[in-house]
Amino acid sequence: MIQKVTKNNLIIILFLIFSQLANAQKSIISFGLNVIHNNDWKNKPLRFFNPEIKYTKVFKKNTAVTLGINSFYGEADPKDFQNPGDVLQRLIFTTDITLKEIINNFSVNIGPSFRYRNEKIKASCTSCPPWEIIIERQKGHIDFGAIGVVNYRLFSKTKFFFEFSLAYRLYGKGVNQASLGLFYNRHL
Repeated sequence: MIQKVTKNNLIIILFLIFSQLANAQKSIISFGLNVIHNNDWKNKPLRFFNPEIKYTKVFKKNTAVTLGINSFYGEADPKDFQNPGDVLQRLIFTTDITLKEIINNFSVNIGPSFRYRNEKIKASCTSCPPWEIIIERQKGHIDFGAIGVVNYRLFSKTKFFFEFSLAYRLYGKGVNQASLGLFYNRHL
């Protein structure tokens, strides 16, 4: 029987993975900002200033493991918040653990993604007047999914480099997000 993963178990697993990565040879820390696309928000589909931090351990010349943490907050345009079930606000924290294959200036990442999301959703109310907006009680959700990333290294020096990143996160529930980011990477 499969046990339900709790938040404490997830934190312990992430800590163990991170500590194992710290024992390897080469490491890179990355700081970046993403532009996030939400396909259910038609009037404001892009959100700017979504920070992300990544830690990468290179094991072989062309193979690495990356642990990334990113955050997102956004509010819908009033036109996108008309029907019951529409999302008014989103607060999302994501953790990604990916295997990275490097080919010249390009690299491809793929792996599991864990997401905590807290959303304000419009409730359905048949007896409410049309000018009243009723919000469902906020609940936090943990979603498991996958991430695919394509990176391009564009300016490289011995200690640092910049990288464009195009990512897509796919989950069983909630909205799937696409992002475009620019990262500053520093060799440790």
